[in-house]
Amino acid sequence: MRLKLVAAPVLLTLALAACNKKQKAQTIGEGSTPAGGASAAAGASPLPTVAPITAPTSPAKVAVDQTAQVIVYGYHRFVNQVRRPDTEITPQMFEQQMQELKNRGITVIGMQDFLAWKRGEKNIPPRCAIISFDDGWKSQYDVAWPIMKKFGYTFTMFIYTEGVRGGHFGGGEAITWEQLAEMRDAGVDIQAHSETHQDLRRPYDKVAKKKLSQPEYEQWLKMKWADARRRWNNGSALR
Repeated sequence: MRLKLVAAPVLLTLALAACNKKQKAQTIGEGSTPAGGASAAAGASPLPTVAPITAPTSPAKVAVDQTAQVIVYGYHRFVNQVRRPDTEITPQMFEQQMQELKNRGITVIGMQDFLAWKRGEKNIPPRCAIISFDDGWKSQYDVAWPIMKKFGYTFTMFIYTEGVRGGHFGGGEAITWEQLAEMRDAGVDIQAHSETHQDLRRPYDKVAKKKLSQPEYEQWLKMKWADARRRWNNGSALR
């Protein structure tokens, strides 16, 4: 019994000593700096600050008003004496129509702006007009273009390559490649209107003046579209 009473104070003393050592070690590790490392800690550079990484923001999508009204005017020949009212108009009547658009506050836009609007990429004015010239008549250069420049209107030309001067169907009233190049360089939008301007639903070669079988017709269609596309894309049409 006496041995047990003597052992108890000894064990208690050892436990308290171990506790004090542990607390002292924690104090040194947390807040104290050893004497040998004091100067090194004082001269150490601060850790660099890392900026937070932010995800790139996508551009705000344009709210496109799809309720705009668009009318398309298509013209062919400009003549002083009309014989084909479906494709011919006098210069005076054409200029009156262009003036009427201005008087009514109708904005003339380009075909490319119209297509961008249809794709939901941009807005256009509430009331618009598109003006196009088909085929490639010389009067589009001589007569219509000066009138369009007078009003500051943009327009698109749809040209079939064999109808330009020098082609199979390019007679004296046809526009030339040089004139088309001049218009293109001035900002006129020029697009393809096939190669021979014939009804592609009919199995008939307009150049060879030959009726085609179904296999011939299918091959002819592929060839004509490829030829026209290649000629426009590689720039050989407009030098």
